[in-house]
Amino acid sequence: MDNAMGAELATGHLIELCHRRLAFVSGSVNSVNRRERLRGFRSALESAGLDPADAVVWPGADTAEFSDKDAAELGRKAARELLSGPRPPTAFVAVNDMCAIGICRGAKDAGHSAGQDVSVVGFDDILLADLFAPLTTVRQPLPEMAAETFQQLRARIDSAPMAGRSLLVRPRLVVRKSTAPAPEPIPAGASVPAPTEAGQPLGG
Repeated sequence: MDNAMGAELATGHLIELCHRRLAFVSGSVNSVNRRERLRGFRSALESAGLDPADAVVWPGADTAEFSDKDAAELGRKAARELLSGPRPPTAFVAVNDMCAIGICRGAKDAGHSAGQDVSVVGFDDILLADLFAPLTTVRQPLPEMAAETFQQLRARIDSAPMAGRSLLVRPRLVVRKSTAPAPEPIPAGASVPAPTEAGQPLGG
């Protein structure tokens, strides 16, 4: 799949919603797929006239391999850390859906709501993406990829040996409820309701 294009779709969607302070959360970027997704993230920023150096790239882990549970915890940690910083992002591009689900939970821990206070886009469109947030994500067209793989295998079996070929499949953005227009900035000097112990504003 064209990972760079997928990340460009995700990032471009957030930019169209007027987000200007974006974060890319990935874990280690030592794998080819993650490097391509980071490249697409930066490319979309540049195309919109935004400085990629002003965006946040949060690696958060030294290893390129981690389980779904690890990815969710990584996203949760990233959201907690970044949203408590001096210049918190208003939107996140996650390296996969489990990481994005973790970001949504970490945002809640920090007193924010995904799809309202912050926007989150995942990658893959796993079953939980529709059930959880529901999560805006980049869909990998797995049925089409599987069918093409089968056709290539069948052709190799039925014919004389031949050189293999590479096929780059286009991803698709699936927009759900975890993304929304960027929140209006709070004017300087304005008072902000103090959070309760549960992380919700007083009176909410």
